Amino acid sequence: VKSASGNAESSRVARFGIWKGVFDTLGSNATVVEDIEAVDELTNYRTIVFINNGRLLSDRKRKSLEGFATNGGTIVFLADHTDLFGQVAPTNSLTKNFGITLNDDSAIAIEPKHRWKRNIRLIGQPFGTLRPRHANVQYAIGASLTLRSPAIPLIIGRNSFMDKAGDDVKRARLGDLKQDSSEPNQSTILAAYTRVGNGKIVVFGDTSNFQDLAFPNSW
Repeated sequence: VKSASGNAESSRVARFGIWKGVFDTLGSNATVVEDIEAVDELTNYRTIVFINNGRLLSDRKRKSLEGFATNGGTIVFLADHTDLFGQVAPTNSLTKNFGITLNDDSAIAIEPKHRWKRNIRLIGQPFGTLRPRHANVQYAIGASLTLRSPAIPLIIGRNSFMDKAGDDVKRARLGDLKQDSSEPNQSTILAAYTRVGNGKIVVFGDTSNFQDLAFPNSW
């Protein structure tokens, strides 16, 4: 779902251009939707993916999406660090009631510097036969997630900390990327999913492993 307008949005979506070819090859017809509000019949779809969603949806559409998931559909949110593109509120408006909260922060791997390869732990499996490749999953700096029941972790980053957002918009509100006394070493939830009726909602705090250059190595 393209949730904003203008050149910035177009460039973001372009980084995920490989998706359509992949899913078409797998026998699924992928469609880029300009405005989810204008889509009246969601039953034509099995999965809806929001990429860096910065648009707060209407109550009517949120209820429609909840019904879509309850009836067996899958909704996937690919998000990013520090409320980039203003996506925290729009994402949480659809996920928080089901136990997943996207945080306004950056999840940072401590060693080796800002890299997750040695610290990724895969737990859940919401996508059937499509599994993340443990050794190669291309996770970078994204937001952490906070969970409550019935949500289940999908990816946990060990030996990490949650870096507070900064104020500099030119740096995408990234913090100092340095651990301080208020940011303890911990295992951080990077991705999660929750059952909603017969369907599910999946949230990733980082888009990196789904971008064109990383997708073939990550999945």
